[in-house]
Amino acid sequence: MLKKIIFTVLTVAWMGVIFCFSSMDSVQSTEVSMSVGECVAEAFVPNYDDMDEEQQYQIASKIDHPIRKTAHATEYAILGFLLTFAVSSYSDNGKMRLSAFPAGVFYSVTDELHQKLVSGRSCQFTDVCIDSGGVLFGVICACVILHIIDKNKNKKMA
Repeated sequence: MLKKIIFTVLTVAWMGVIFCFSSMDSVQSTEVSMSVGECVAEAFVPNYDDMDEEQQYQIASKIDHPIRKTAHATEYAILGFLLTFAVSSYSDNGKMRLSAFPAGVFYSVTDELHQKLVSGRSCQFTDVCIDSGGVLFGVICACVILHIIDKNKNKKMA
């Protein structure tokens, strides 16, 4: 019972985090991703700190798009992972775990539709595809972990 509560709460909370990111208007969203881009540039671009502000801005701008898409995939990988654990806490049927994938994709579609209503944001099919890839990765990772857990349980019972 405790597992059900924990994984359900974590999953719904993570959906809330995704919703909050999608609720940011285009200016807020750009500020967040550009600040991440600046951190990445500081860590990986030689002499970044010695560059003038315009050069730093140009570099951060170039990596903004990949950062946004990586963020999409990552947030949905986490969702796929949590959904899989939530589903498995309700059912011992290993095949039911796979229902986390369409559930995650469905949430991605609704999230993109939600973004269409936010100032300066858009609804993009490519983002749904990236999100779906993230969900799939999260589901696979969770299924592998759950398979290992199940296998170890069966060994202990034998």
